[in-house]
Amino acid sequence: MLFLLRNIRRKLLSQDNKVISYLLYAVGEIILVVVGILIAVQIDDWNQERKKKQDGIEYRARLISDLQTDQNNLTKRIEFFDIIYEYGLEAESHLHQEVTSDFNDQWEFVYKVFQTSQIWPFRATVTTYNELQNNSVIQYVAKDSVLQQVSTYYIDNPEQLEHLTGGTTAYRDFVRGIIPISVQTHIWETCVNSSSIDQQSFTACDPPYELQSVIEEVYVNFRHSDDFNKVLTRRLATLQIRDIMLRNILNDNQKLQRNLNTQ
Repeated sequence: MLFLLRNIRRKLLSQDNKVISYLLYAVGEIILVVVGILIAVQIDDWNQERKKKQDGIEYRARLISDLQTDQNNLTKRIEFFDIIYEYGLEAESHLHQEVTSDFNDQWEFVYKVFQTSQIWPFRATVTTYNELQNNSVIQYVAKDSVLQQVSTYYIDNPEQLEHLTGGTTAYRDFVRGIIPISVQTHIWETCVNSSSIDQQSFTACDPPYELQSVIEEVYVNFRHSDDFNKVLTRRLATLQIRDIMLRNILNDNQKLQRNLNTQ
């Protein structure tokens, strides 16, 4: 294209009319500059488009990696709360039995009552998602329908989990207000493995025989409390709903991974 324009310009300059020739020469120079600019802009646009597509691929891979991390964390929490729910059911069942004077039975009840108050919040890995907000690259990450699923996963699901704090807080405050700190410390130090934020589980532990009189008093306080059964029932209901929601979030997570992998 540029070569053709230059040939035309040479032919015009060979004519006798110098004024016209110079005018045409000037016009030709302008056209050459404009064409050059347009070509340069087009090349830059192509490069920018290619860069954004590559960035979109990289962000998509990072989102999938974040979702895999969330999947692992969700699975751990589902297992964790399943154990807590069983402890709560066993404590509730004990309330319908005769009051016992056996220390080991009293300890088992107090231990399960305390463990039922445990929490382990789930928070999605949001670093990549936050970086994509107000970023034009997001349109290169996935189709609009999949991006809507991404938004639902990172915004709607956490908001739903936040609504479950009521039943948890009431039970947790009630139980930990009755169990002395000496008993709580024994449980934390010998019955719970919480070595990191990503690890929390229960371990076999012996009862604190040196605290026998304290355990007996705590046991009696729970058994004679009119409010304990109410907060325990509410806590169990909250745990049921939490289990359903965590499993739904896990299902959304796995579906979103599949959809992102097919983009």
